[in-house]
Amino acid sequence: MLSVMQIFKIIFGVILSAFILTILLRFSLSYEEIGESSREVEILMGLKKTIEDVYTTGISTDFDLGSEDLVNFYSPPNLVTSVTDVNLDPVPTLFVPGERISIHRGEYDLGWWKFYFVHALPEMRIIFVPLGTSETVWKIAENITKYLPSTENTDAKVRFGVGCNETGETQTYLFLNWERDYFIRTVLTYLFVEGYEFVQCKPIEGYRIITISETPVDADFQVVPIDDDMGYVYVRDIQEGSKTYLYKNPLDIVSILLGGSKLYDYENERFLKELSIASSLASRESSLLRIKARNPDCNIIYSRFTQVLGSLKSEIEEGNYRNEDDMKELNKRIRESSGIYQELEEMGC
Repeated sequence: MLSVMQIFKIIFGVILSAFILTILLRFSLSYEEIGESSREVEILMGLKKTIEDVYTTGISTDFDLGSEDLVNFYSPPNLVTSVTDVNLDPVPTLFVPGERISIHRGEYDLGWWKFYFVHALPEMRIIFVPLGTSETVWKIAENITKYLPSTENTDAKVRFGVGCNETGETQTYLFLNWERDYFIRTVLTYLFVEGYEFVQCKPIEGYRIITISETPVDADFQVVPIDDDMGYVYVRDIQEGSKTYLYKNPLDIVSILLGGSKLYDYENERFLKELSIASSLASRESSLLRIKARNPDCNIIYSRFTQVLGSLKSEIEEGNYRNEDDMKELNKRIRESSGIYQELEEMGC
């Protein structure tokens, strides 16, 4: 028969074993969590490095994040995740979360300066709904498409379409699933020349619909041009409500489409900051080249170029990218600077 002491030892041993087992189990779980967090951080750092490489080289690539939930959301320039926030600066990045994304470099070319940025996007379908036959409306569809990536050489595709037509309760989407360059070169050109007309599209899951018309209509995402360069974007969002944005170029529209107000503000701040720096550097270079120019005509053109760059910098510093008059003046200076630079090239200065 067991003594009281022996029974106590047995009970104590069981309790001690259970305690040790619990500690080991907790340690094991903590170790697994640390290991998983380390792997996620490694993936995020790899993504940042890949974005930087694409920005530098211009060579597009795919990147597998392993899970579409790894990045909670993008608050430019930060990828917000459960393990850490990753700052993508100094690369201006148009990022949309997803499991597998394609990464591409884009550019906004003024001739004398290029603004480089990076798209990092999951598979995406975009439908344009041009209302009417106005050349301006169709040209905007083309210009927006130019500032989205060509994904012919990557697995995660961004494809384009135009639509739609309706017959009673049936909605038909036309000309879907095209790659960017063919869509611009062939599809849009054909539809415009043939005088195709479309009606508004109802929302469809998995598609981003861009309605373009010369007057406001009832649409979730609508572009209304003022002229060939500028206009307004009207967005109706369940979370953010109805918002109105001024755009001065197609890159503004793309930023709103992909990331709403935060990406719109971030893209404008980066673009204008870099444009200001570039105009200062180009002005100094132009002043030096004017002094060295042997051709009197080149001397005059360099002087004009320097003057316009100075005006451009002033517009950037004093203007507001949400103000229509300010951006009209800014675009005027940009066009002047590009035109004068083209003169310099044609003159061989």
